[in-house]
Amino acid sequence: MSRLVWLVPCLLVGPAARAQGGCPNEMSLVGSSCVDRWEATLMEVRKDGSEVSWSPYHSPFGHKVRAVSKPGVVPQAYVTFHEARRACEAAQKRLCRADEWKTACKGPANKTWPYGAVHKPGTCVDSGRTSPLGVLYTGPDRFENKSMIDPRLNQLPNTVGKTSEATGCTNATGTYDMVGNVHEWVEDGTMHGGFYLDTTSLKEGCDYTTKSHAPVYFDYSTGFRCCKDL
Repeated sequence: MSRLVWLVPCLLVGPAARAQGGCPNEMSLVGSSCVDRWEATLMEVRKDGSEVSWSPYHSPFGHKVRAVSKPGVVPQAYVTFHEARRACEAAQKRLCRADEWKTACKGPANKTWPYGAVHKPGTCVDSGRTSPLGVLYTGPDRFENKSMIDPRLNQLPNTVGKTSEATGCTNATGTYDMVGNVHEWVEDGTMHGGFYLDTTSLKEGCDYTTKSHAPVYFDYSTGFRCCKDL
């Protein structure tokens, strides 16, 4: 005798929530795509095949790395578009397309911010944070490239937050920190969502888009997450 099975939609509400619709455990089903629930961190893949954690404060240039998505860790910054794309591919994923990234960020209610239509400072890692360049540098050197890639920047207190530390910076998709914390590269070479010091100057929240940087650019604010086709 055949058995009738009811498919009940599940609302993801925390790190322990289960995967949906065939997506890996660390990803959420958003439309017809799987989207990493947390901003990426990296594992270095050594020549013997072993893996060790890569520092989120250092560029992975010249190293073979694999993207990982998990809660409670400092997300990777200091990463170029090319390095982000290779890291996703090493994880059998890809960089998100701009449209699917925005769909996950805005959630089923299609709001400007992950949590709603109106900005609530501090709900995401996007307000009241220390400007590390202002602490470590003065004068015209502050915005030179060598200053922007200083590994000390995101190690200062009250700068970048750990993934899903901002528990309200989410929606029914179960994706976290899509606004604030670190910028996120997407497949068209732009970055979305702003970072911990700015989520409003280039449109607001989920509509924030940085188009001015070349794919080889990186600094203390540049991060990413991965997506995957079902």
